[in-house]
Amino acid sequence: FDRGRIRPKIDVFELVSGFNGCKRTGLSPVVADVLAADGNASFDMLPEQVNHLALMICGSREPLSEIEAREEMLKMKALVQACDGAIRSEEKMALRHFKNWCTLLAHLMQLDLSVIILQWYWFEFGLFLPTVEVAEVLLMSTVYSEQRLKALASRNDMELGDLKGKLLSFPFNL
Repeated sequence: FDRGRIRPKIDVFELVSGFNGCKRTGLSPVVADVLAADGNASFDMLPEQVNHLALMICGSREPLSEIEAREEMLKMKALVQACDGAIRSEEKMALRHFKNWCTLLAHLMQLDLSVIILQWYWFEFGLFLPTVEVAEVLLMSTVYSEQRLKALASRNDMELGDLKGKLLSFPFNL
C-alpha cells in the first residue's frame, strides 16, 4: 500500500531491505532447521542473492523453477563472496513476479511461506504473530520440560508424539 492505494509494482530495493530486516530479527536457517519436518537442508540467503533472485524473476516471462533458482543462488553466493560490494536495484516487480519470488524464497529457505510473511510483519510493524509451529517451538523451549509434556499427554490419554500441533489447545502457565 502507498497512501491507502495498492501499488501495481513493488520496489526490489524495498524487498531486499525488508529481507535484511527479517534476517536481523531472526529469519535464518536455524528457524528452518527447528521447524523442518522433512530434514531437507535450508539455504542461507544473502541479501545480494535475494536481489538477484528478484531480478531474474522480473526478467523472465515464465515463473522460475526452484531448481533453476537454487543453481543460480549457488553461483551468486560465490560471486558475492568474491566481490564484497552492496547491490542496489532500481527495478520494480509486478505482483505475479512477487508471488513467484515469495514462493521460491520459502522453498529455498525450507520454510513455510506464512513463517516468512509473519516474520516480515514483525519486522515492519513490530507485531509478533507466530504460526502454530513457531508458537509450539516457543512453548516447548520455554514452558514445557519433557516431564511436563509426558504428564500432559498422560492426563489427556495421548501419546507424546500426538501432542504435536495441539499444544496451543491446552492451557499453560509461564
